[in-house]
Amino acid sequence: MNRLTFCTATVVFALLFGEAFAHVSLESKTVQTGASFDATFRVGHGCAGSPTVKLNIRIPEGVVAVEPQDKDGWSVTSTSGTLDHATVSGGQSFSEGAKVVTWSGRLSPHQVATFTLKARLADDAVAGQRVIFPVYQQCEKGEERWIDPNDEDDHPAPFLEIVPKR
Repeated sequence: MNRLTFCTATVVFALLFGEAFAHVSLESKTVQTGASFDATFRVGHGCAGSPTVKLNIRIPEGVVAVEPQDKDGWSVTSTSGTLDHATVSGGQSFSEGAKVVTWSGRLSPHQVATFTLKARLADDAVAGQRVIFPVYQQCEKGEERWIDPNDEDDHPAPFLEIVPKR
């Protein structure tokens, strides 16, 4: 394949399939009932060419012991509160926990980056269901809401499929 053909094919691929890789997604696809896990969120783009400046991740019920990980050049905070239901994970009971994790910084509009939090899933989580993490991506101009529970929508929420503990 000559250089011009390769460059043309690359541009066509990016135009046709680039958006499919541009969503905020989770690198891991499954989580075991009652297990510790790392949730690494992959941000594939800004908002219509505008740099990302904030990422808010809503922590779903059943996810406890949340520890957001530092990211170079970004500050991270979490908002905690009383859980709607006491949750047991790894034999430990939780009645309070993180509700929202927020990273603030600056990510150029075409740069891909990852943001990680460590957490535990409830012992009574049901295999076959999803743990859905609504994500609000704030940019210098505009916002993207990755909150749709159906992964076939234009703005699907990142999720983990629950599998039985081994």
